Amino acid sequence: MGLSPWLLIVGIGLLGGCLACLWQMLQRMGELLAESRRQGDELAQLRERVAGWVGDRESLDLRRIEHVLVDVRDGQQRVEDVLLRTVELATRPQRDEVPTTAGIDADALVERITNRVLALGYDRVQVVSGRDEIAALPADGRGEILVEARRAGVAHKGRVLIKGGRIADIDMQPPYAMFP
Repeated sequence: MGLSPWLLIVGIGLLGGCLACLWQMLQRMGELLAESRRQGDELAQLRERVAGWVGDRESLDLRRIEHVLVDVRDGQQRVEDVLLRTVELATRPQRDEVPTTAGIDADALVERITNRVLALGYDRVQVVSGRDEIAALPADGRGEILVEARRAGVAHKGRVLIKGGRIADIDMQPPYAMFP
């Protein structure tokens, strides 16, 4: 009993098919290896970039940057104060003019107070003194107006000193500053 020719043909066909599959697997592995090398090169370039960024960041002195930003903020505050003083000096009555209560507009004064307190960094400004109290200021235009506002989420209460119908001083205190 010998091998039948059909069995031999099937065996050779199976062996050829296995060799073809093996050849395709080797080609695919070569492609994957080339892709892996390319991605490895890209990853190395990315590592170099990140290392450069980290090196640049380490050369920055964050404390110096913070101090510069604080100086910029302080400078901006000083500029705002100078602008407010300039505007108030421009609207101040002449020396020979005597302010009277008839010249004090309660609504305009409330608006100026609100704007000034907002410029000082407060929000939710409320003038507690009523418009009648403001309109009833003495003849020399001197008095106090009560104000409430918030700064950084903390309620502050205070008073605005009025002299000659103009804002002379603002005194705002948080509630916890009132207790020893």
